[in-house]
Amino acid sequence: MAAGTSIITERSPYIVRTSFTLAAVLHHHRDWAAKNGIKKVATLTSDYAPGNDALDFFKEHFTAGGGEIVEEVRCPLPIRLAPFLQRMKDARRRHVRVRAGRPGLATS
Repeated sequence: MAAGTSIITERSPYIVRTSFTLAAVLHHHRDWAAKNGIKKVATLTSDYAPGNDALDFFKEHFTAGGGEIVEEVRCPLPIRLAPFLQRMKDARRRHVRVRAGRPGLATS
């Protein structure tokens, strides 16, 4: 199975993941932020299982390294990013971590 959320393989002993989870690829984001001195971020994430998994993983590891999440925004599907990005701009957020997509589409 190729599915981006972590819980799918826990639901049945007959399911095998043949790809990756979104959370598994996020350590690069966390490492990049730490190397570049970023301590505070706002997050913008798709509000569906893989997006929520990715956000939870990022939060856990980013805050464990001394980072702070100053705002979390979850976008409902289907995604219309413009109003959410405008909200971040209006709040003068310097660092925004975006993980938005829909099943079959993942972008950063």
